[in-house]
Amino acid sequence: PLFGVSTGAVFRALGLVEDVTPRITYTLTSTQPVTVKVYNLEAELIAVIVNGSQRPGVYDFEWDLRDMDGKRVPYGNYVAEVIVGRALVLRKRIEAP
Repeated sequence: PLFGVSTGAVFRALGLVEDVTPRITYTLTSTQPVTVKVYNLEAELIAVIVNGSQRPGVYDFEWDLRDMDGKRVPYGNYVAEVIVGRALVLRKRIEAP
């Protein structure tokens, strides 16, 4: 929170739309190693969604809101990271309802 106001509330007040859905989208132009991980706000690893080589193309999917044990995560905020090769290409906040 910024001065006790959530980031989402600030975005909405400014008329900006923040996508906090569990949808993750990225594009590869060549075959690359890809890792997609989800963390809680304490930086603890919650889920590994992708961990391997992927071919060129557009990837668009939704995290099922489950942890590595298959359990539904509690309500709250999470952070998804997409790493292609050694580069962080996406960091996104996800709100689990």
